[in-house]
Amino acid sequence: MMRVEGKTLEEALQNAANEKKVEVEDLKYYIIEEKQAGLFGLGGKTIVEVYTLGDIQLFIEEYLQKYFDNLNMPVELFVTKNEDNSLKVVINAENNAILI
Repeated sequence: MMRVEGKTLEEALQNAANEKKVEVEDLKYYIIEEKQAGLFGLGGKTIVEVYTLGDIQLFIEEYLQKYFDNLNMPVELFVTKNEDNSLKVVINAENNAILI
């Protein structure tokens, strides 16, 4: 996850989308802090933690690869995004039966 801030929630999300090179609609987020602007619109600040489906996909790939590396088991990993935005994980090993 990445922390981003802005004067408003919209600005914080736009900053995150720009940094991740995605559309705002692709972001999932948690509001960490939201401070309303005071008199004359000054002092507002919003901090959010954001992630995308791509971040989750990368996490799964790295986590599983590290897991199998620690077992000294060479595997081929494929993590793909389906049309319904679910993720499919395919693991191929020399002895697939041992994975079950």
